[in-house]
Amino acid sequence: GTVGGTWSAHHKDFSSFISNFNPSSILEPGGGHGLLAQSYANENDQLDSWNILEPSEECLPSKFNSTKIISEIGFFNKKFVDKSKKYSAIVHSHVLEHIYEPMNFLRDCYDVLEDKGYLIFSIPNVDHGLKEMHANCLMFEHTYLASEAHVDYMCQKNGFNLTDKKYFGTHSIFFCYQKKVGMHNSNISIPNLYNRNKDQYIKFISFIKDRVLIANNSIQNETDNNCFVFGAHIFSQILFSFGLKEDSISAVLDNDKSKIGKRLYGWNSLVMSPEVLKKHDSPLIILNAGAYNEELKKQILSSINPNARFI
Repeated sequence: GTVGGTWSAHHKDFSSFISNFNPSSILEPGGGHGLLAQSYANENDQLDSWNILEPSEECLPSKFNSTKIISEIGFFNKKFVDKSKKYSAIVHSHVLEHIYEPMNFLRDCYDVLEDKGYLIFSIPNVDHGLKEMHANCLMFEHTYLASEAHVDYMCQKNGFNLTDKKYFGTHSIFFCYQKKVGMHNSNISIPNLYNRNKDQYIKFISFIKDRVLIANNSIQNETDNNCFVFGAHIFSQILFSFGLKEDSISAVLDNDKSKIGKRLYGWNSLVMSPEVLKKHDSPLIILNAGAYNEELKKQILSSINPNARFI
Protein backbone atom coordinates (compact mmCIF):
# COMPACT_ATOMS: atom_id res chain seq x y z
CA GLY A 1 0.00 0.00 0.00
CA THR A 2 1.18 3.50 -0.86
CA VAL A 3 -1.83 5.80 -0.52
CA GLY A 4 -3.84 6.79 2.56
CA GLY A 5 -3.55 7.34 6.28
CA THR A 6 -3.93 3.67 7.16
CA TRP A 7 -0.88 2.70 5.12
CA SER A 8 1.20 5.58 6.50
CA ALA A 9 0.39 4.46 10.03
CA HIS A 10 1.11 0.83 9.08
CA HIS A 11 4.59 1.59 7.76
CA LYS A 12 5.43 3.74 10.79
CA ASP A 13 4.26 1.06 13.25
CA PHE A 14 5.90 -1.78 11.34
CA SER A 15 9.17 0.17 11.14
CA SER A 16 9.09 0.55 14.94
CA PHE A 17 8.43 -3.19 15.29
CA ILE A 18 11.49 -4.00 13.13
CA SER A 19 13.72 -1.71 15.19
CA ASN A 20 13.04 -3.86 18.29
CA PHE A 21 15.42 -6.45 16.81
CA ASN A 22 18.09 -3.99 15.72
CA PRO A 23 19.07 -5.61 12.38
CA SER A 24 22.08 -4.03 10.68
CA SER A 25 21.75 -5.50 7.17
CA ILE A 26 18.27 -5.97 5.70
CA LEU A 27 16.96 -7.55 2.52
CA GLU A 28 13.43 -6.59 1.48
CA PRO A 29 11.94 -8.70 -1.33
CA GLY A 30 9.12 -6.84 -3.05
CA GLY A 31 9.93 -3.50 -1.44
CA GLY A 32 8.96 -1.55 -4.58
CA HIS A 33 7.89 1.89 -3.47
CA GLY A 34 10.58 2.09 -0.76
CA LEU A 35 8.32 3.73 1.82
CA LEU A 36 9.08 1.21 4.55
CA ALA A 37 12.83 1.34 3.92
CA GLN A 38 12.85 5.13 4.02
CA SER A 39 10.76 5.22 7.18
CA TYR A 40 13.16 2.82 8.90
CA ALA A 41 16.37 4.50 7.68
CA ASN A 42 15.16 7.87 9.00
CA GLU A 43 14.81 6.56 12.55
CA ASN A 44 17.60 3.98 12.91
CA ASP A 45 21.22 5.12 12.79
CA GLN A 46 22.54 1.60 13.45
CA LEU A 47 21.39 0.43 10.02
CA ASP A 48 24.28 -0.42 7.68
CA SER A 49 22.29 -1.33 4.58
CA TRP A 50 18.72 -1.93 3.38
CA ASN A 51 18.62 -3.80 0.07
CA ILE A 52 15.36 -3.71 -1.89
CA LEU A 53 14.79 -6.48 -4.43
CA GLU A 54 11.86 -5.56 -6.66
CA PRO A 55 10.67 -7.25 -9.88
CA SER A 56 8.99 -4.11 -11.27
CA GLU A 57 11.23 -1.22 -12.24
CA GLU A 58 8.20 1.08 -12.50
CA CYS A 59 7.54 0.73 -8.75
CA LEU A 60 10.93 1.93 -7.59
CA PRO A 61 11.44 5.64 -6.85
CA SER A 62 14.17 7.47 -8.79
CA LYS A 63 16.04 8.19 -5.56
CA PHE A 64 15.87 7.45 -1.84
CA ASN A 65 16.30 9.69 1.19
CA SER A 66 19.19 7.59 2.51
CA THR A 67 22.39 6.32 0.91
CA LYS A 68 21.98 3.15 2.98
CA ILE A 69 19.04 2.07 0.79
CA ILE A 70 20.08 0.11 -2.31
CA SER A 71 17.65 -1.18 -4.93
CA GLU A 72 17.96 -4.01 -7.43
CA ILE A 73 15.54 -5.21 -10.11
CA GLY A 74 14.85 -8.93 -9.87
CA PHE A 75 12.95 -11.79 -8.29
CA PHE A 76 13.70 -13.43 -4.97
CA ASN A 77 14.30 -16.98 -6.18
CA LYS A 78 16.88 -19.75 -6.01
CA LYS A 79 19.08 -18.07 -8.58
CA PHE A 80 19.27 -14.94 -6.44
CA VAL A 81 19.76 -16.92 -3.23
CA ASP A 82 22.70 -18.88 -4.64
CA LYS A 83 24.68 -15.72 -5.39
CA SER A 84 23.45 -13.63 -2.47
CA LYS A 85 25.33 -12.55 0.62
CA LYS A 86 23.92 -13.25 4.08
CA TYR A 87 21.68 -10.75 5.88
CA SER A 88 20.85 -10.18 9.53
CA ALA A 89 17.16 -9.78 8.64
CA ILE A 90 14.75 -10.34 5.79
CA VAL A 91 11.82 -7.94 5.88
CA HIS A 92 8.71 -7.90 3.74
CA SER A 93 5.33 -6.21 3.97
CA HIS A 94 2.17 -7.72 2.45
CA VAL A 95 4.23 -9.95 0.17
CA LEU A 96 3.89 -13.47 1.58
CA GLU A 97 0.20 -13.80 0.65
CA HIS A 98 1.11 -13.12 -3.02
CA ILE A 99 3.77 -15.83 -3.30
CA TYR A 100 2.96 -18.80 -5.56
CA GLU A 101 5.11 -21.28 -3.61
CA PRO A 102 5.37 -19.94 -0.04
CA MET A 103 7.19 -23.00 1.33
CA ASN A 104 9.97 -22.58 -1.23
CA PHE A 105 10.04 -18.84 -0.56
CA LEU A 106 10.51 -19.37 3.20
CA ARG A 107 13.16 -22.01 2.54
CA ASP A 108 15.08 -19.46 0.46
CA CYS A 109 14.68 -16.90 3.24
CA TYR A 110 16.28 -19.36 5.65
CA ASP A 111 19.26 -19.86 3.33
CA VAL A 112 19.90 -16.13 2.88
CA LEU A 113 19.82 -15.30 6.60
CA GLU A 114 22.79 -15.30 8.91
CA ASP A 115 22.69 -17.81 11.77
CA LYS A 116 20.03 -16.62 14.23
CA GLY A 117 18.96 -13.95 11.74
CA TYR A 118 15.42 -12.61 11.73
CA LEU A 119 12.50 -13.03 9.36
CA ILE A 120 10.26 -10.01 10.01
CA PHE A 121 7.10 -9.49 8.02
CA SER A 122 3.61 -8.06 7.91
CA ILE A 123 0.61 -9.81 6.38
CA PRO A 124 -3.05 -8.79 6.15
CA ASN A 125 -5.22 -10.14 8.92
CA VAL A 126 -7.19 -12.35 6.52
CA ASP A 127 -8.91 -14.33 9.26
CA HIS A 128 -10.57 -11.15 10.48
CA GLY A 129 -11.02 -9.74 6.98
CA LEU A 130 -12.86 -12.80 5.70
CA LYS A 131 -15.20 -12.74 8.69
CA GLU A 132 -15.91 -9.08 7.94
CA MET A 133 -16.44 -9.88 4.23
CA HIS A 134 -13.55 -7.73 2.97
CA ALA A 135 -13.23 -8.14 -0.79
CA ASN A 136 -9.43 -7.98 -0.81
CA CYS A 137 -8.94 -11.10 1.34
CA LEU A 138 -9.49 -13.63 -1.43
CA MET A 139 -8.72 -12.57 -5.00
CA PHE A 140 -6.47 -13.30 -7.94
CA GLU A 141 -3.52 -11.47 -6.36
CA HIS A 142 -3.71 -13.36 -3.06
CA THR A 143 -2.76 -16.83 -4.18
CA TYR A 144 -3.97 -18.63 -1.03
CA LEU A 145 -5.64 -17.87 2.29
CA ALA A 146 -2.65 -16.85 4.39
CA SER A 147 -4.33 -17.51 7.73
CA GLU A 148 -2.37 -16.87 10.91
CA ALA A 149 -2.28 -20.57 11.82
CA HIS A 150 -1.00 -21.67 8.40
CA VAL A 151 1.65 -18.94 8.26
CA ASP A 152 2.96 -20.06 11.65
CA TYR A 153 2.99 -23.68 10.45
CA MET A 154 4.96 -22.80 7.31
CA CYS A 155 7.53 -20.75 9.21
CA GLN A 156 8.12 -23.41 11.85
CA LYS A 157 8.30 -26.13 9.18
CA ASN A 158 11.09 -24.20 7.46
CA GLY A 159 13.29 -23.73 10.51
CA PHE A 160 12.03 -20.57 12.21
CA ASN A 161 10.99 -19.98 15.81
CA LEU A 162 8.44 -17.30 16.66
CA THR A 163 10.04 -14.45 18.59
CA ASP A 164 7.33 -11.81 18.63
CA LYS A 165 3.97 -10.94 17.12
CA LYS A 166 1.90 -7.75 17.07
CA TYR A 167 -1.52 -6.85 15.73
CA PHE A 168 -1.87 -3.60 13.81
CA GLY A 169 -5.50 -3.15 14.73
CA THR A 170 -7.49 -5.58 12.62
CA HIS A 171 -5.66 -4.57 9.44
CA SER A 172 -2.38 -6.50 9.66
CA ILE A 173 -0.28 -8.83 11.77
CA PHE A 174 3.44 -8.27 12.34
CA PHE A 175 5.63 -11.33 12.90
CA CYS A 176 9.24 -11.81 13.89
CA TYR A 177 10.75 -15.30 13.51
CA GLN A 178 14.34 -16.22 14.25
CA LYS A 179 16.36 -18.66 12.19
CA LYS A 180 16.90 -21.87 14.08
CA VAL A 181 20.30 -23.43 13.46
CA GLY A 182 20.39 -27.23 13.27
CA MET A 183 17.61 -29.78 12.94
CA HIS A 184 14.13 -28.61 11.95
CA ASN A 185 11.02 -29.90 13.68
CA SER A 186 9.59 -32.29 11.10
CA ASN A 187 6.74 -33.41 13.38
CA ILE A 188 4.75 -30.19 13.03
CA SER A 189 1.31 -30.94 11.59
CA ILE A 190 -0.62 -28.58 9.38
CA PRO A 191 -3.78 -27.23 11.07
CA ASN A 192 -7.01 -28.51 9.55
CA LEU A 193 -9.17 -25.43 8.97
CA TYR A 194 -11.02 -26.78 5.94
CA ASN A 195 -14.56 -26.73 7.32
CA ARG A 196 -14.13 -23.32 8.96
CA ASN A 197 -12.69 -21.76 5.82
CA LYS A 198 -15.24 -23.37 3.51
CA ASP A 199 -18.18 -22.12 5.58
CA GLN A 200 -16.70 -18.63 5.72
CA TYR A 201 -16.03 -18.58 1.99
CA ILE A 202 -19.63 -19.55 1.18
CA LYS A 203 -20.84 -16.72 3.43
CA PHE A 204 -18.45 -14.34 1.69
CA ILE A 205 -19.79 -15.19 -1.80
CA SER A 206 -23.36 -14.79 -0.57
CA PHE A 207 -22.49 -11.41 0.94
CA ILE A 208 -21.02 -10.09 -2.34
CA LYS A 209 -24.10 -11.25 -4.27
CA ASP A 210 -26.35 -9.42 -1.81
CA ARG A 211 -24.21 -6.26 -2.05
CA VAL A 212 -24.53 -6.25 -5.83
CA LEU A 213 -28.30 -6.79 -5.66
CA ILE A 214 -28.73 -3.88 -3.24
CA ALA A 215 -26.48 -1.64 -5.34
CA ASN A 216 -28.28 -2.42 -8.60
CA ASN A 217 -31.68 -1.73 -7.01
CA SER A 218 -30.41 1.60 -5.68
CA ILE A 219 -28.69 2.95 -8.81
CA GLN A 220 -31.66 2.26 -11.10
CA ASN A 221 -33.50 5.15 -9.42
CA GLU A 222 -30.64 7.63 -9.79
CA THR A 223 -30.25 10.32 -12.42
CA ASP A 224 -27.59 9.96 -15.10
CA ASN A 225 -23.92 10.39 -14.17
CA ASN A 226 -24.59 10.44 -10.44
CA CYS A 227 -23.34 6.96 -9.42
CA PHE A 228 -19.77 5.99 -8.63
CA VAL A 229 -17.88 3.03 -7.21
CA PHE A 230 -14.72 3.43 -5.12
CA GLY A 231 -11.46 1.57 -5.64
CA ALA A 232 -9.66 0.94 -8.94
CA HIS A 233 -8.80 -2.64 -8.04
CA ILE A 234 -10.47 -5.69 -6.50
CA PHE A 235 -12.94 -3.57 -4.49
CA SER A 236 -14.71 -2.66 -7.75
CA GLN A 237 -13.67 -5.59 -9.94
CA ILE A 238 -15.41 -8.15 -7.74
CA LEU A 239 -18.66 -6.16 -7.79
CA PHE A 240 -18.62 -5.89 -11.59
CA SER A 241 -17.80 -9.60 -11.81
CA PHE A 242 -20.88 -10.44 -9.77
CA GLY A 243 -23.17 -8.29 -11.92
CA LEU A 244 -22.94 -4.66 -10.82
CA LYS A 245 -24.35 -2.69 -13.78
CA GLU A 246 -21.26 -1.03 -15.23
CA ASP A 247 -23.29 1.09 -17.65
CA SER A 248 -24.94 2.82 -14.69
CA ILE A 249 -21.60 3.80 -13.10
CA SER A 250 -20.10 7.15 -14.12
CA ALA A 251 -16.57 6.32 -12.99
CA VAL A 252 -14.41 4.35 -10.61
CA LEU A 253 -12.94 6.61 -7.94
CA ASP A 254 -9.43 6.23 -6.54
CA ASN A 255 -6.94 8.35 -4.58
CA ASP A 256 -3.93 6.95 -6.42
CA LYS A 257 -2.92 9.65 -8.90
CA SER A 258 -1.11 7.13 -11.10
CA LYS A 259 -4.46 5.48 -11.89
CA ILE A 260 -6.41 8.61 -12.81
CA GLY A 261 -7.53 8.69 -16.44
CA LYS A 262 -6.80 5.01 -16.99
CA ARG A 263 -9.20 2.12 -17.45
CA LEU A 264 -10.07 -0.25 -14.63
CA TYR A 265 -8.28 -3.51 -15.46
CA GLY A 266 -10.69 -5.93 -17.10
CA TRP A 267 -13.50 -3.40 -17.54
CA ASN A 268 -14.51 -0.34 -19.58
CA SER A 269 -14.88 2.10 -16.69
CA LEU A 270 -12.41 4.97 -16.38
CA VAL A 271 -10.74 5.94 -13.12
CA MET A 272 -11.26 9.45 -11.75
CA SER A 273 -10.22 11.39 -8.68
CA PRO A 274 -12.79 11.67 -5.87
CA GLU A 275 -12.60 15.42 -6.50
CA VAL A 276 -15.15 14.96 -9.31
CA LEU A 277 -17.79 14.50 -6.60
CA LYS A 278 -17.69 18.27 -6.00
CA LYS A 279 -19.62 18.72 -9.24
CA HIS A 280 -22.61 16.71 -7.99
CA ASP A 281 -25.32 17.77 -5.54
CA SER A 282 -25.78 14.39 -3.88
CA PRO A 283 -23.64 11.70 -5.52
CA LEU A 284 -24.16 8.03 -4.72
CA ILE A 285 -20.98 6.04 -4.01
CA ILE A 286 -20.85 2.26 -3.85
CA LEU A 287 -18.22 1.57 -1.21
CA ASN A 288 -16.84 -1.94 -0.78
CA ALA A 289 -13.40 -1.10 0.59
CA GLY A 290 -13.37 -3.25 3.72
CA ALA A 291 -11.01 -1.89 6.36
CA TYR A 292 -10.72 1.43 4.53
CA ASN A 293 -14.46 2.26 4.40
CA GLU A 294 -14.53 4.67 7.33
CA GLU A 295 -11.33 6.42 6.26
CA LEU A 296 -12.76 7.00 2.77
CA LYS A 297 -16.16 8.14 4.03
CA LYS A 298 -14.49 10.67 6.30
CA GLN A 299 -12.30 11.96 3.45
CA ILE A 300 -15.24 12.47 1.09
CA LEU A 301 -17.71 13.93 3.58
CA SER A 302 -15.25 16.27 5.32
CA SER A 303 -13.23 17.62 2.40
CA ILE A 304 -15.02 16.86 -0.90
CA ASN A 305 -18.81 16.64 -0.68
CA PRO A 306 -20.75 16.60 2.62
CA ASN A 307 -23.91 15.54 0.75
CA ALA A 308 -22.44 12.34 -0.65
CA ARG A 309 -24.40 9.15 -0.04
CA PHE A 310 -22.97 5.67 0.37
CA ILE A 311 -24.12 2.12 -0.27
